[in-house]
Amino acid sequence: MSSPAETPRTLGLGALLTVAGLTALSLVMPSATGLHAELSKPINLLARTINYSLAIENSRSGLAVIVDLRPPDDRNKNPVPGGAVIVPEQSNSPEWEKLTPLLESLEGTPVYIIFPPSGEHPAYSKLRSLGLDLRSVEMLR
Repeated sequence: MSSPAETPRTLGLGALLTVAGLTALSLVMPSATGLHAELSKPINLLARTINYSLAIENSRSGLAVIVDLRPPDDRNKNPVPGGAVIVPEQSNSPEWEKLTPLLESLEGTPVYIIFPPSGEHPAYSKLRSLGLDLRSVEMLR
C-alpha cells in the first residue's frame, strides 16, 4: 500500500509521462502518416492585397475582376472606373442564383474585393465559399 505522501508524487510522474508521450507522438506521427496540418485558404485570403490603381489597371486589361462590397452611397460617390461586380448583401438572395455561375467561371482569375470602410460585408463568406483567388483592394491611391 502506498503512503499518502507518495500519491501526489505518483500522479505528478504519471502526468509528466503522459505529456512526454503525447509530445513524442505529435512529433513522430506527421512523418509516419504523411498528414500535416495547414491553414485553410480562407484564413489567408485577407493577407493578399493589391493597390487600387493596379487593381483598376488589371481589371481594364481583362486580367482580373473587381467586386465592390461598399455601400451604394460610397459606390455612387466614387465609382470604380471600368465598372465592378455588385453582389447582393444577403447570401440567400435569389440574385445569387444568376450571379454564382458567373463567379464560379472566374476560377483561376484574380478577384479583387473592395471592402466597406468598416465591418465585413455579409456576402464575403459566400464569395469565400466559391474557392476564388480573392485579394483585398487597398483603397489608398
